[in-house]
Amino acid sequence: KYTKGVIDMIQVIYGKRGSGKSKKMVSLANEKVKTAKGNVVFVDDDSRAIHELDREIRFIDADEYALTDYRSIYGFLCGIISTNYDVTTIFVDGLFNGMDKKSETPEPTSQSVKLTLYFPNSEATGLIPTDRTVEVKDQQVINVIFIELDNPPSGLEKPLPSGTKLLNATISADGIASINLSPEFKANFGGGSAGEQMTMYSIVNTLTALPNVSSVQFLLAGDKHDGILGHLDTRVPIKRNESLIIKST
Repeated sequence: KYTKGVIDMIQVIYGKRGSGKSKKMVSLANEKVKTAKGNVVFVDDDSRAIHELDREIRFIDADEYALTDYRSIYGFLCGIISTNYDVTTIFVDGLFNGMDKKSETPEPTSQSVKLTLYFPNSEATGLIPTDRTVEVKDQQVINVIFIELDNPPSGLEKPLPSGTKLLNATISADGIASINLSPEFKANFGGGSAGEQMTMYSIVNTLTALPNVSSVQFLLAGDKHDGILGHLDTRVPIKRNESLIIKST
């Protein structure tokens, strides 16, 4: 019950499904409207009760509104009161059941994706392609790629400097994969032009093996740099380098 900005009373009716809670609430609402000094509102998650309620009761079908959590329900009820100060009583039936259904978080969809990963050989003279089939959830394929690049096959090298983390990644409509890497990518890089090529093109060639990626834009902690690891210009997207791939004979 609401009176001049003050909640006078909250009454809760609870019980097992099918125990008659809704009928009880409808009965209470019909009794209340006979003696109420202000307006009575009945909020339900469907319109089944509308024909059982006194016509003086304002009925609101909450299913027409995007009520997905407790905060949205609270705002919804406050909105009813703020737009009509003559409202003295609000009945709420079934609303939280509907909210629970709407707010359920769907399980992430998973699909099998075949990747071609490129790992540096031990001499740092070229990249060896390695095929793997991985499970990808919610299309987070670049995240999975970075996890896989940190696990080279026996005899090949890790291309990522120690501690490197992928902070976030996006793929634009024109095929540019923008990858935002943690500061460890630069801070823990071992140095040398050969090492730089192996590290950079291991990432670039792996990402551009994806059908929707044609080049890679490197970011370090959200910023572009002239040459993150030294020589290669990383202010512009880097394209695939086929000459570094060592193909099996």
